[in-house]
Formats: sequence, structure tokens, C-alpha cells
Amino acid sequence: MTGRGVEITDEDGNADRMVFNQKECALWLRKFSDRLHFEELTKAEALDGLGNAQSLGVQGARVYDYWHALVSAKAKSDELITRNTRHFQGLAGNVAWP
Repeated sequence: MTGRGVEITDEDGNADRMVFNQKECALWLRKFSDRLHFEELTKAEALDGLGNAQSLGVQGARVYDYWHALVSAKAKSDELITRNTRHFQGLAGNVAWP
């Protein structure tokens, strides 16, 4: 939202891009977050996930993305939306570009 912005459609149906500053982004997220369901891994789920990490080639910085994939699977998400789709190769089958 603060980098490349997000695609929007104006009232005439024209595609455009809106970029937020950090304060605007935080304000929007505060309002939007009420519409979200937050999911967390239990300690056992996290440890089980770490136990499977090596077989998936997960190590180092990729653990961060792996946590997102695990939580997405637990929540039965339709899509795991990211601009870094290659980071999730082999971790989730429902990865989508925004």
C-alpha cells in the first residue's frame, strides 16, 4: 500500500493506482481489521511445522514465509495473497498475486 500502491477503480470504471503514506495505511488497516479473522498457531502446531520444515527445504529467512503458509492452511484460506509468490513455492498451493 505504501510502496507501489494498490489498484483501484474510480467511479467511471477506470483503473488507477492509490498510494498511501504510513499514517493513512495504519488508519485504513485499523478500520479494515474489524472485517478480518485472525488465526494463530498453537505451540504444538508451530513445533510440528518446524519438524516438517527440513523436508520442505525451509531454513533461514524462509521460515517467516513458512509460518504464513502454515497459518493460511490452518485457516483454510481460499488464497494466500502476496507479492512474493516465489517465496511460497512448495509451501502453499493457494498463492495468489494481489
